[in-house]
Amino acid sequence: MRVAVKKEVLEWAMIRSQRDEDFFYDRFPKLQQWLDGEIKPTFKNLEEFAKTTYLPTPFLLRDKPFDEHLPITDFRTIGDKAKTRYSPHLIDTIYDCQQKQDWYQEYCLRYGEDKNLFVGQHKISDDPFKVAKKIHAIFDLKQHFTSWSDAFSKRCEALEDKGILIISSGIVKGNTHRPLKVEEFRGFALYDDYAPLIFINAKDSIAARSFTLMHELAHLALGESGISNINIGDDAEINKIELWCNAVAAEVLVPQDVVGNKNYSQISEQTLNDLSQKYKVSSLVILRRLKDLALMSNDRYWEAFNLAKQRIDEELAARVNRSGGGNYYNSKPTAVSKRFLRALVISTLEGNTLYRDAMQIVNIKRRDTFNTLVQKTLESMR
Repeated sequence: MRVAVKKEVLEWAMIRSQRDEDFFYDRFPKLQQWLDGEIKPTFKNLEEFAKTTYLPTPFLLRDKPFDEHLPITDFRTIGDKAKTRYSPHLIDTIYDCQQKQDWYQEYCLRYGEDKNLFVGQHKISDDPFKVAKKIHAIFDLKQHFTSWSDAFSKRCEALEDKGILIISSGIVKGNTHRPLKVEEFRGFALYDDYAPLIFINAKDSIAARSFTLMHELAHLALGESGISNINIGDDAEINKIELWCNAVAAEVLVPQDVVGNKNYSQISEQTLNDLSQKYKVSSLVILRRLKDLALMSNDRYWEAFNLAKQRIDEELAARVNRSGGGNYYNSKPTAVSKRFLRALVISTLEGNTLYRDAMQIVNIKRRDTFNTLVQKTLESMR
């Protein structure tokens, strides 16, 4: 069975996928003939083409391309400088998280859970210093951390213990062939009274993730859903909401009253690394904090900032070329939210959620894999 497809739809799908054009011509030898209208693709051809462009097959049968918009606010824009094209990986990740959020909201309502008492309780006119103090009081973040990973993990657990879903993944819906890109986004927040959610791009460095976590928490404090690509370099490049969230995150992670008043204008690389290790945050966060507290001159700040950023960019580039690995059953809970997974297991075992629906929402195809995940989740709850 052959199917008529509009040339502009095929071209739009290829551009949207952000794959190289050569990929499609190699994968589909008759692609040019489809585009020229010389022959029609079979329905099987169309299904394969849809798969490679990350689209449902019916979308390719439209008369014309559709305007695709980001389902949440883009806080990376300033004024009218809006990003016009988003990767399908980002869009699918947001939709996947919204599906989990909707499920968890229904779960909370079914089990009579209370609304989250922190999210949506602040406005941008509030003092970031006072909001940060409140965050410390609510989430008990003043803990001892043994490593960067331990710091990020415990900070995530502290937020989840208070009802905020934290998802950290570097791929789309468990698909290792669909990696996320740090240069596109570092995280986003999805506001809800019952199921507030933070997504962290795990492709980012472990040193940077804690700041993104607190930055997105600040967005939830404002009752805002949106995507961020946190820029802590130049205030002229970010909007007021992002500046406020940066200020809150910085005070949470590097409190003013414990930094001291030492002048750091002649800060050495070793001292910078020591401070970064002490607070378990990126060296860029440390530098920006010292500048904002007037402990470092503007000229020295930019000199040190540019050197540190170059080093971090090189480290991130090296990460892209390294394979993931790791234990699936250890990483899966963080990739779907530990709090969410515990709720899903309870609901499934009690018969309120069908097995097939539970497997679909955590992107697992094999029943035995899901059963093992259920067992390990139950063991972690004892």
